[in-house]
Amino acid sequence: MRNSGNLILASLSESDATALRPHLKSVHLDHQKVLFEAGGEVTDIYFPTGAIISLVVGLSSGEIIEAAMVGKDGLVGAFAALGGIPVNRAIVQLPGPALICKVSELKSAMLQSHSLLSMLFRHEQTVYAGKPICCLHGSPSGGGAALPMASSGKGFGRHRQSAVHSGISC
Repeated sequence: MRNSGNLILASLSESDATALRPHLKSVHLDHQKVLFEAGGEVTDIYFPTGAIISLVVGLSSGEIIEAAMVGKDGLVGAFAALGGIPVNRAIVQLPGPALICKVSELKSAMLQSHSLLSMLFRHEQTVYAGKPICCLHGSPSGGGAALPMASSGKGFGRHRQSAVHSGISC
């Protein structure tokens, strides 16, 4: 899928691309659309081609921590095809086009292809690279999510600062 607009899809082998192609649907993702919630059900895998999706975690203090931003070089929701549940909320940060695939279809293709399974594991490891387990499942003080970008207040994206500079650590 060399001309898909998504680098993950473009990197697939011809056999993996052939298995996924019929299941991909082109959509437009609107600004601030919530794609899934932490702990919620994930039905679709998102391959941004122009949109940017933020993976965020809400703290009990009301602050929002941004774990990652994913654009045309990645995908969102792969953990669901691997049997996982979301540890964060996915929100469209920059509206634009994307390709989507049902989790069940990606899982079916993945179970038929070691290379696709391997790519999904590597991608998920990369998205959460350098994030200690305590940070993915707990708070900055040992029970929440201290991940790279913090936003204070109720408005997502305002007053962003590095978690390192704000003194948050695991």
